[in-house]
Amino acid sequence: MLIVIPSRGRAGDMRSLRRSTPPDWRARTRLLVPEAEAAAYRAAWPDYEVWPSRATTIAATKRHWDYMLSRSTGL
Repeated sequence: MLIVIPSRGRAGDMRSLRRSTPPDWRARTRLLVPEAEAAAYRAAWPDYEVWPSRATTIAATKRHWDYMLSRSTGL
């Protein structure tokens, strides 16, 4: 199971992720973020895989999320 968390503009301020994610879940958690913010998220969250997205709206982000999930899981 993959856990995908869309995020924008809060690379250094994801308190719930820091406090609530068990260490063994980190390998299967992905952060879906705007392309322009990917480097900041990678620097702030080195234990997580960052998926950059060109999406600019929440609807487009959801479509990208569905695409990335199907690509990574082979569905």
